[in-house]
Amino acid sequence: MNKSILIAFFSLLLFGSISGFSLPIVESQKDGIVTTESLQTLLQKYAEDNKVVGVAVGFIDHGAVQFFFYGNASMQGDPISEETLFEIGSITKVFTALALMDMVAKDEVKLDDAIEIHLPGIRIPEIENKKITLRHLATHHSGLPRMPNNFNPKNPSNPYVDYTIENLYDFLNHYDLQKAPEEQFEYSNLGMGLLGHILSLKAGESYEELIQKRICNLLDMRNTAITLTPEMQKRFATGHEDGKAMEHWDIPYLAGAGAIRSNVKDMTLFLAANMGLTDSPIETLLKQSHQKQFSISPTFEIGLGWLISPNTDAEVIWHNGATGGFRTFIGFNQKNQRGVVVLSNTTGSWIEEFAFGLLNQEP
Repeated sequence: MNKSILIAFFSLLLFGSISGFSLPIVESQKDGIVTTESLQTLLQKYAEDNKVVGVAVGFIDHGAVQFFFYGNASMQGDPISEETLFEIGSITKVFTALALMDMVAKDEVKLDDAIEIHLPGIRIPEIENKKITLRHLATHHSGLPRMPNNFNPKNPSNPYVDYTIENLYDFLNHYDLQKAPEEQFEYSNLGMGLLGHILSLKAGESYEELIQKRICNLLDMRNTAITLTPEMQKRFATGHEDGKAMEHWDIPYLAGAGAIRSNVKDMTLFLAANMGLTDSPIETLLKQSHQKQFSISPTFEIGLGWLISPNTDAEVIWHNGATGGFRTFIGFNQKNQRGVVVLSNTTGSWIEEFAFGLLNQEP
């Protein structure tokens, strides 16, 4: 992918049941480029060069899974393991779009529903008689800005915690679109948070319940949640930025934009399901979410939630995330049958270079 495009988009980003994980865990890939030793060495070099406190990696190569770890859950905390929980930030958006596809499949909503249908009594901005739809929200083509103009956090260290539904509705009631829906890609935490809210209203349950019932429970993702139990709290890493511990982010009302917490074990299960490596009751929905909805440039496309980086004979389907003190990535390349999850409790854009390097290597 063109490096300038990567930098531009990275700067915008936020933040039938499967019983167990049955893919084989291997010690090395002797016939390929990546071995356990070489990948661990590479991870350690990136982590040390970027002063990373802790990081967990799940790597899938031709159906074989390897886990790699570096550092600790906090400065003096336990070593990172496959059980350590992280804020996954904007990777949450992939789950939001997948929940939308599930509701479409069940005929609860339609992908091209105007959002005003699901928000009666709220003035929804429009321009040139073009209405914002659920598809527009899921693809960052709604015309809504990245953040609402009434977003004024009292605590910048936990910026979303006090942004309420009343704030959201007040924004919608008074905002005038500057561009028509579908006219242009503009990455929007606001738009995806609004989509999560609409789906929650329609389902009659919280966003967290929606995601767990329709995705996590079906994929045996038992450590993916927003509200953590006391036991999960003990495994929750502390985020770091510039060598300082950061507060965890709470995103109660724009949850669909970035509220989910998870670990590398669960996220690798999710990755494997998206790669078609496990039997999944939502396999069709996963494949639908990967399909291109809009072309942004010759090297950048958007699916439903997922970002897509095509090249001449393959494509990487991916998303990353960043919250206060965390940086994350998930992506896969079906041509070389590789996928990677990277979860770090330290901010820094090295993760994208590391991940794309693995995904773009020839098998």
